[in-house]
Amino acid sequence: MTAPAATWSDTDILARTLYGEARGESLAGIQAVASVILNRQAVVVARPARIKQFGGPAIGSICQALWQFSCWLPDDPNYRALHAATIVGAAFQTCTSVARQAVAGQLVDATGKADHYCVTRIAERTAWARGRTPTVIIGAHSFYRLEG
Repeated sequence: MTAPAATWSDTDILARTLYGEARGESLAGIQAVASVILNRQAVVVARPARIKQFGGPAIGSICQALWQFSCWLPDDPNYRALHAATIVGAAFQTCTSVARQAVAGQLVDATGKADHYCVTRIAERTAWARGRTPTVIIGAHSFYRLEG
C-alpha cells in the first residue's frame, strides 16, 4: 500500500487536529503531534491491518479515526474550538503552517518515530502509557513508539 497524496481536505483536517490537540504547545510541540500522525500513516502503509485502529491511509482519516484524537469527539471541550478555528487566529495559522509542511514532507520528526502521545501529567493513569518509557517529552506531551 502507498500513502495517497494529501488533499486540501487532509491538510485542513490535520491543521484542525493540531489546533485541537496542541494549540497551547510550542512550535516544536505542534510539530511533534504532526509527526505522530505522519508516523501512524507510515505504520498503516507498512501494515495495512492497522487501518482498523489508526484509520488511513489518508491523513484526514488518520486524524478522525475513532478514539484516536480526542479533539474529534463531540463531547471533547476542543471539538467546538477546532470547528470554529479560522486562519485569522494566530494559533490556527501556526497549525496550518505545520500541516502544510507535514504534507509536503518538510517536517523533521523529533519524536523518535513516535506513534502515540499523551499529556505527561496523566501518563501513569493512561492504560496504554503506564510503565512505558517515552521516546521524548516535548512541552506537556510524552511521546511513545508502540508500533515496530
